[in-house]
Amino acid sequence: MPRIKQSHNFKLLWLSLVIITSLFAGRSSAQDEFCGMPDEVSNLLAYSPIVKQGNFKDFLTTNNLARSKMIGSLGELSSNLLLAKPDMSTDDLAELITFFSDFYDYMINSSDEGIGQALSSQLPAAVEALYASNPVPFRKIRFNYSSLTPDAENKLSDYFMYGVYSFVNADRISLTVNVVNNELNEQRSFAAIGQPQAAVKSVAEQIFNTFQRPNSPTFINPLPGRTWLALPSAQMGRELNASLGAAMCVTQGGRLPSREEIEIAYAFGEYFSSVRINPSSHYVVEEDGEVMLLNINQNQCVPEKNTSIDKGLVVCIKDN
Repeated sequence: MPRIKQSHNFKLLWLSLVIITSLFAGRSSAQDEFCGMPDEVSNLLAYSPIVKQGNFKDFLTTNNLARSKMIGSLGELSSNLLLAKPDMSTDDLAELITFFSDFYDYMINSSDEGIGQALSSQLPAAVEALYASNPVPFRKIRFNYSSLTPDAENKLSDYFMYGVYSFVNADRISLTVNVVNNELNEQRSFAAIGQPQAAVKSVAEQIFNTFQRPNSPTFINPLPGRTWLALPSAQMGRELNASLGAAMCVTQGGRLPSREEIEIAYAFGEYFSSVRINPSSHYVVEEDGEVMLLNINQNQCVPEKNTSIDKGLVVCIKDN
């Protein structure tokens, strides 16, 4: 076992050096086209229309339960009016009830009037606060306050924003703000839930990070020229006898992966390898011509013949 561990550590060190060398030697600086070049100012229209979006909870609470309570109150009021003024006509009573109903609708519709405008004005202010508290080598986001007309939006701003909000409960909202790149006709969405100021701050941080954070270089696949194949049993989490692993891969025109290949596939995720590795499961691998069982969480990779565990998940590799 010591010889196997030393060999494993050496292979990992060698593979790491190869990956690092290839990253610095062959990569080119990637830039998210949506945000423009790193040294290019992104002009955002400061005005962002944010409107209320209805939700089922709000409908039930406001327009059903509250209205039912109001109808009960109006019924009681009507009874009192009839007792106080028996000669009141039904038309007069209907007109009074209609007035109260219309007044109620007005109060509901205007109860959150101005919240959208407040959120809209707070958003650029929250971004400005982030610039004040976080020194940056180059400020990418600039807000255009010169005009709020649609024509100026397209001429003077590279981006414009719009959003929706809805109440989650009495004091918390769900806020979504969309930032649109005028030239690419592409948009990104940013969302948060919380008290209005907290939700605006969270969305502002997301927008700030998207534009201001340095872009990562293009990452080179650390396992090039290899096609991964997850057998149906592995996709369903069903283990096979380890002794059958190599034979199963041969039927697919492939081979068992090594310990390093499984660990790298897990570390970099399924979008590089196309297979999802479960670190708590045992995987059948091959090291120096010997079938072994690997458990990443337990940091164990032991020969199948030396352990009571005789089953594992099987994924295969086809060398291109």
